[in-house]
Amino acid sequence: RFEQALTLNETLGHRQGVAEAAAYLGRALSAQGDPQRAVSLHRRALSIKERIGDLEGIVISQNDLGSLTLHQGDYRSAARHFARAREVNAQLGAVREDVRALNGQASLALICGQLEEAGVAAGEALRLATLHELGREQGRAYRTLGLVAHEEAQSDDGELLLTRALTVFGRLEAAPAIAMVTLDMVELFVERGDVTLARMALDKLRPQLQRLGRARLSLRAELCEGQVSAAEGARDDALARLERTRASLEEINAPEL
Repeated sequence: RFEQALTLNETLGHRQGVAEAAAYLGRALSAQGDPQRAVSLHRRALSIKERIGDLEGIVISQNDLGSLTLHQGDYRSAARHFARAREVNAQLGAVREDVRALNGQASLALICGQLEEAGVAAGEALRLATLHELGREQGRAYRTLGLVAHEEAQSDDGELLLTRALTVFGRLEAAPAIAMVTLDMVELFVERGDVTLARMALDKLRPQLQRLGRARLSLRAELCEGQVSAAEGARDDALARLERTRASLEEINAPEL
């Protein structure tokens, strides 16, 4: 459908329509596991929006590209896109996109080990998301704060914050986000030594992962399964899962999960 819309707008010469169709198609391809083509389409959309002076569209495209390049492991590009999104948005005051960029910057800081920066950005994102009832961004902020607490060896706080993220995503029925945070909690349980809780969470999640059909989530679940197996003493099973996951990562050229 989006490809047809893109072709139609190209034929008619509607630049705004081309930009919107390219962006929608880019999001669809990203969800389907084709990030390279998705990035190309979002860059095309951004180029058009810059030429026609669509400031709101520029901010959205910068955030889209920030999220994509972050997941691909291109952290310099991600930082540039999120910063540009906030810079342009300062002229507009669009709260949703500003919070989205803040959450992106918080995730990036967390990945780079900058825990204080991650906590500050996520805390501000949570404040704004709660004030303006931006549920998805609120869940993202809770998740980052939970992961920061986990990294700082505050596992109880981390579990509480991740549980809040799960509650928010549950209200939104955001299945991929629920799966992602559940896997965060599995890793927390394993490191804390609560192997039984980790196993229960994984077993409960497995049918949902099958329905979602998301390659990256399934690979991460396989890694978590290996961690749980190792904690249970099944070392051979853990090693076999790790090797299978490495092979799959190389096949789809995915960055570290």
